[in-house]
Amino acid sequence: MIAGTEATTRRYKELVVLVTEVERGGGNGLDVCLTHYEKSGRRTGQLTGDQEKALALFVQRFRTDSLIKTKTQAHDLMVKYCEVEGISPPCRATFTERLRQKNPLVRAYTEGGYRGYHASEFAIDPRERTIRCLVPGLMVHVDSTKFDIRCSPDVLAKLGFECPTIYIAMDSATGRPLGRAVLFGAACRNALAVLIRDIYARQGYLPRYWLVDQGAEYMGEWFSTFCTVFGATRIQPPAGNPRKNSLAENALGRINAENAHLLWGSTAPDQRGRSVTSRQKSRATARHNYHTVVRLLDEYIFDDMPNIASGVNRLSPLEKEEHLTEIFGHIGASQVVSKDDLLIATSIPIDRDITVDGRLGARHLQRIYVSTPLLAAMRTQRPLEKRRDCINPRRMYFRFDSGWVLATASDEIREGGRPDLEDLFDLLTDEQVRRENDESRAAKRRARALRIEKANAEANSTHPQMVEEDSSQKKAMPNRAEEDRWTPNSEEILPFDSVARP
Repeated sequence: MIAGTEATTRRYKELVVLVTEVERGGGNGLDVCLTHYEKSGRRTGQLTGDQEKALALFVQRFRTDSLIKTKTQAHDLMVKYCEVEGISPPCRATFTERLRQKNPLVRAYTEGGYRGYHASEFAIDPRERTIRCLVPGLMVHVDSTKFDIRCSPDVLAKLGFECPTIYIAMDSATGRPLGRAVLFGAACRNALAVLIRDIYARQGYLPRYWLVDQGAEYMGEWFSTFCTVFGATRIQPPAGNPRKNSLAENALGRINAENAHLLWGSTAPDQRGRSVTSRQKSRATARHNYHTVVRLLDEYIFDDMPNIASGVNRLSPLEKEEHLTEIFGHIGASQVVSKDDLLIATSIPIDRDITVDGRLGARHLQRIYVSTPLLAAMRTQRPLEKRRDCINPRRMYFRFDSGWVLATASDEIREGGRPDLEDLFDLLTDEQVRRENDESRAAKRRARALRIEKANAEANSTHPQMVEEDSSQKKAMPNRAEEDRWTPNSEEILPFDSVARP
């Protein structure tokens, strides 16, 4: 460039000027091109060996000790350690920089276990991911969570219901909700049975592959038997890895964020500083009874979610289902041949043994279940298995060698034909109603005993009490020979001062 054989570029323009000036002054232009290492900073650390050991020790403790919550706490502990050892403590910036150089997943596992570890995982190359199912209805993602609202029914506000548990089933191919179940209390197999029935009632078929976590209701014998009967397969993602079941996890998060957190009785507004008394909170919560909450959820899950496209998706879940159905159909769905088989398979086995009488039927939880087929089968056989319906508490199934028979309670005729939501609410409240009735009956029984005791005391006050005297003090009674000469003492019979004595 200096010789003029090549054009001077913008990148080398400044360097050409410096070399030209140095050569004009009689110097060597090569000195300008060489790196001056003495001006490039330190190449070796200034920390001593003891300081490096202290840093390594407390970096390791911060990564593995769950009692150390923050980086500041870990640095303070390191400062105390250095003061005891007579070492100049490294500054906080140096300690923080050393933490950044280590793998953050170790600390994530210490704080949050598998869930914290998987939540902090690095993104996966799309070429290495497993794509979702392409056939609608073939695979379903199932998960449950607490519906973040404390809803008590109006007429039974004193039952003490807290947050209900909601189960959601999402189609893997389209992201459309297939079914839901809302029950009070902890997650259980009864809620899963209600979810299965809800899927069949809404879709007319059952998915063949069920992606579920390691919950007790999924890992137990009941769900395994159901899968065997209907040809379904349970797929289990790694423990504590919500990303593998993100379709259901995201749906539950949207349900809580866009519904529960906007209602009175939710914990989210309370955490943001809402100041209400417990009485006001219970009154506000009681306005949202069980039926209102379920109706609100149904409108959101089965009306809003299927018709909304999220992100950069061109199609909504319903439109995507129509498109994929035209291509693949429902080739993987399990068709239910007999509805009775589905009702029996989704009923809950009765773990404890109950007596079935061949003349009176079966008594269970203060209900008597009777049917003509049951009494006929009891004449020659004994039941091998007993199941209670997961929705209607007035229906029970009994298995004999000859097959299954149905028995119903007496109030099934009067209460039959109601919506499943009414029967499910009766099932959820039966235990509390029985407990309250027992307490009320016990209180009335104790009060009645006091009334009877008081009545007996009043009756005894007008009649002489028959008190047996001691044999040593009992007066000798005359024999038959002396009976005519014996006369009772008048003072013992008429102990009144106003009566004149002869």
